[in-house]
Amino acid sequence: MIKETLGVAVLGATLFGVPATAAAQTPGAFPSTAAAQENLSVAIRVRTDVVGNLSRIRVTLEDEDDNKVTGKNVCLRRRNAAGNFPILTCGLTGSDGRVRFDVNPNRVYQIRVPAGGGFNSFTSRAFDADENLDI
Repeated sequence: MIKETLGVAVLGATLFGVPATAAAQTPGAFPSTAAAQENLSVAIRVRTDVVGNLSRIRVTLEDEDDNKVTGKNVCLRRRNAAGNFPILTCGLTGSDGRVRFDVNPNRVYQIRVPAGGGFNSFTSRAFDADENLDI
């Protein structure tokens, strides 16, 4: 039996943050050089092969103009016994904007994309690797 789901979350003002803006200036101080950060569109697909006991988590990153984001670090975090989510592994997106993780479907995970390269950060909600996703 195979389950496939696809969820999309757009990082921005309505979810986890807003693009960075210049802070208020102190009189006589140099103007801020902080550049606005772009939002990421993050698609997370989980495909679980129950017979083989394998879940495949695929993450696709796109910028605000629907261009694939290549070479971006994407981390998979797994909930531990204390209820925390330490990083399990990380990977870089390829030319198709995707990175893939093969995992145990009986665990709880999160996807974390750190800020950098002109993009805001993203953290997904916690999810079981065999559940239907709506992220």
